[in-house]
Amino acid sequence: MRPLSITVDPDSAAGTTAAPTREQLARQAAKWFQDIQEFRIWEDAHLYGEHPPTPLDNRIHRYQLSSLMTEGEMILLGMSLNGETQTLGNGLTIQCIEANQRCLQLAFLDWHGDMPKERRQALFDQVFHDAQPAA
Repeated sequence: MRPLSITVDPDSAAGTTAAPTREQLARQAAKWFQDIQEFRIWEDAHLYGEHPPTPLDNRIHRYQLSSLMTEGEMILLGMSLNGETQTLGNGLTIQCIEANQRCLQLAFLDWHGDMPKERRQALFDQVFHDAQPAA
């Protein structure tokens, strides 16, 4: 399936006529959820397997997460352009899509992001009170 193409006219308050249809979004969202399932299987095998992940595994992981997050944002943008559609049918709700998008974002931050020192200290203070995080 060819990826959706969304063009937004920033001068138009109503968006653009280039918004994908609800049916297109539903197909894209169903494929996105399938892609996430396949990604999780790959992730389990390559990152949580018997051997530590290689630098190539980490690069592939970063790429796959980025691609899935981009696809999720495109679906959410398409839903917004369709008048804030709340559901695409077959149980595909905006809340479900947003929740999965957030899980992908958190996975990206956990594996590939940097936590500021102040935030790390604040979390440790909340959880362990007097303990100090490793340098």
